[in-house]
Amino acid sequence: MGATYDMTLRDAKTEKAIDRFLKAYEQIGTITGACDAAGVSREAVYLWEDNNSMNFNTRFRDSQERHADKLEQHMFETAMRLEPKHNPTLLIFALNGAKPEKYRVNQVVSEDVAKELMRELRAEQKKRRAVATNKAKGMLPEGSDPEVPDGQG
Repeated sequence: MGATYDMTLRDAKTEKAIDRFLKAYEQIGTITGACDAAGVSREAVYLWEDNNSMNFNTRFRDSQERHADKLEQHMFETAMRLEPKHNPTLLIFALNGAKPEKYRVNQVVSEDVAKELMRELRAEQKKRRAVATNKAKGMLPEGSDPEVPDGQG
């Protein structure tokens, strides 16, 4: 019974460590940074990956995708705020690495993806024009700031 208990306890500790690492990776986006934040070694991560401990590989890919989605969201938010003098190269570089299937220059973008991106950009542009028009006409509620997303002001 002692060996089974020890194995269960070890599995529970490993599961908690994996969860901490994956949550940190989703926020940070690097193995070293996530290891530091989660208090685990890089060697442990590579061992989990090699052994696919507790379905680690699928869960890690999910964390990588969630991190890439956050980068993409940040890119769209930043792109809408950029002045012509600003350079989005860092964001482009990050997205090339995180979502190469969509943003890498040597990739062929399907017509559907291009159309969806254009729809998103046009919708955002239309919304910003409406806000600017309402602002110019004095039609915005007192104290509102259309440049600050809800819940962030």
